[in-house]
Amino acid sequence: MPKEIYPSSYICDCGMESHHSENTIQELKEKSRRKPQILIGDDGEHEIKFERGKMVAMYCPEEQREIPAPNRGKSAHDPQQAGRLSLSAKRRKSKYEDKETVAKMNDRRRKKNIAEELAQKITEPEEWRRRKSHVRPADFFQTNQDKIKLNWFLFEFALQLESSVWQDQGLRERLKGKGIGEKEIGAFCVSYAKHMKAEIIARVSGKTQNVRMGYEPIEAYFPTIGDALVDRLLTKAAEAWDSQTEVCIVCPTRCISEKEQRASMFDDPWYGE
Repeated sequence: MPKEIYPSSYICDCGMESHHSENTIQELKEKSRRKPQILIGDDGEHEIKFERGKMVAMYCPEEQREIPAPNRGKSAHDPQQAGRLSLSAKRRKSKYEDKETVAKMNDRRRKKNIAEELAQKITEPEEWRRRKSHVRPADFFQTNQDKIKLNWFLFEFALQLESSVWQDQGLRERLKGKGIGEKEIGAFCVSYAKHMKAEIIARVSGKTQNVRMGYEPIEAYFPTIGDALVDRLLTKAAEAWDSQTEVCIVCPTRCISEKEQRASMFDDPWYGE
């Protein structure tokens, strides 16, 4: 049976170990009290399932099934048990001696960091979302037929772009000086994300070899802000794109490869709050 090692590590029956930040695990457990949560393991293939504030199962790709976690009460969470259960620390030196293993673990660590970034976005305080975000799922569909994974990807990209702009206080101040506030920035992020739809489809269909981040949609949306601000917004768009596509490496939703399939997240009221 899969084991949880206090405070934030997990071991599968097959030997796979997954180590995460304590803050990420606590946030996921709290969120799981409302609905089930999935955390991608360090190897990018295992899935750790949380329900009712605790880990309840782990999906193992080797066994190709979901293995339930033991119901051991407080022992899995007891700090006094941590020293006895954390045997992986004693094995790390010999485990990492093999260079090929080191390369694999570095890749797992990179995927873990991306997965934790995704988890942090998912568990952002609702107060932050209400106060800062002016991008909503409803901006990306008009009918039920529009509730597809590609449009969900565009929604996530618009959120990431809005976040990138928000974190640059100097850019926000300069835009504010041009009469562009938070709502206008949010509306622009939605517009730019929708523009990227044609670029994505062209890349997936093989018509183009690369996705192009163009400045033209920025100039068309903000015709009077000048070249310097257009360039800075284009840089933010590129940064948001890189961040979003890195998260896609470990995200199980597969918004691009399954772009025409229905995205159930559009019907989740939590995202619409």
